[in-house]
Amino acid sequence: MMTDPAVWKMLNPTCSIEEHEPLQSRKLYKLTAKQREEEIQSLKSDGYCYIPALIGKKEVQEMLSCVRTLIEKDIPPVYCFVYDIFWQLILDLHPVLSEFLTVDYLTIANAWTWHVDGKKLGFFPPHRDLVDEDFIDEEGMPTLFSLWIPLTDVTTKSSCMYVLPGSLDPEYPEKAASWRRRWLKWGHAPWKVNDLVNIRALPAPAGTFMGWNAGVMHWGSKPHPNGPERISIGYYFHSPKAVKRNPNLLDLKKPFPLAKRLEVIFDMMRVYGQTLKAKV
Repeated sequence: MMTDPAVWKMLNPTCSIEEHEPLQSRKLYKLTAKQREEEIQSLKSDGYCYIPALIGKKEVQEMLSCVRTLIEKDIPPVYCFVYDIFWQLILDLHPVLSEFLTVDYLTIANAWTWHVDGKKLGFFPPHRDLVDEDFIDEEGMPTLFSLWIPLTDVTTKSSCMYVLPGSLDPEYPEKAASWRRRWLKWGHAPWKVNDLVNIRALPAPAGTFMGWNAGVMHWGSKPHPNGPERISIGYYFHSPKAVKRNPNLLDLKKPFPLAKRLEVIFDMMRVYGQTLKAKV
């Protein structure tokens, strides 16, 4: 049943599932010269970039409608990645990703969908995405890059993203790789009161392109009990300069059938399920 595209198309009739041909971009998003300069500088100095409402409203609404249908049917929202539009988005963002990671960037078989509200929390505490020291190159640009895109408007009441900018993080970048060991031993004990004022809230309109290298401390806040829901999606990428590469990579220039998409989803359900239990 799950491997039958017709089943998924019944749930979301307007969302396609291409089985035999490589996916094609629907529209290409590009940065202005000013945006490119500012965001590259932000990535080098603070480790993250923030481009409000980059993705078109029509595309965002299509993805949001798809995810909400799954939620209404009590289907884990990560299953939205059976549909083409969620992978075509990577192709649509190719010009932007190329600015930050070069044209030869690598797409990791890692994608997730978050649904957060006052009743279904699902948020993460402060953490870094890295697993080792290979997260930036000699210029400070990311070699392991996390992309996070809200499909709803996100405010401080609906678990917006918070970051500790790299330029204000006393552990960044030299001690970032060993953060988990210190966390398990001391929790937040090394943080001083003065460090807390450096935390930066990033409320964002739907369709915002927000990304960070894997060494940046970040988290989604606990939502207000009466705050609106937050629905967002995320992806991971390597730049060609990454030395320690995730072995599970996707080649979106080749056909990406439903069975392969389901393999990615199952893998991520295992990974994120363990992460949510660990709470770090």
